[in-house]
Amino acid sequence: MKKLLSILLLGGFLALPLSWLIAQQTPSAHCSQMMSMHQGMMQQFKTNDARLDELIGALKSSQGAARQTQTEKLAIEIANQLKASHQYMNNWNGHMMQMMGPGGGMMHGGCPMMQ
Repeated sequence: MKKLLSILLLGGFLALPLSWLIAQQTPSAHCSQMMSMHQGMMQQFKTNDARLDELIGALKSSQGAARQTQTEKLAIEIANQLKASHQYMNNWNGHMMQMMGPGGGMMHGGCPMMQ
């Protein structure tokens, strides 16, 4: 019984460094690709926000018929950004399913975005 207990305790201590080493692995190719896509998405958000800020500024400073034109431009820009984000998310979902599926390895590869 003591021998079994000693083996179990030793096994537990050995498993801890092994799990730590696994967690310290470099991100997989899928993870790196996902992180790159995320960075691109965040940059696109900043670009989109700047465009909306520009249009809102033009709307605030306009009067009369020009104000209506600026409102239309803003509405069209919002609609276009929304459509683009839906398309991007549909593509992202397909990509995520591929990475999360069998052999995708993100859940087991130590991807920082998944922790």
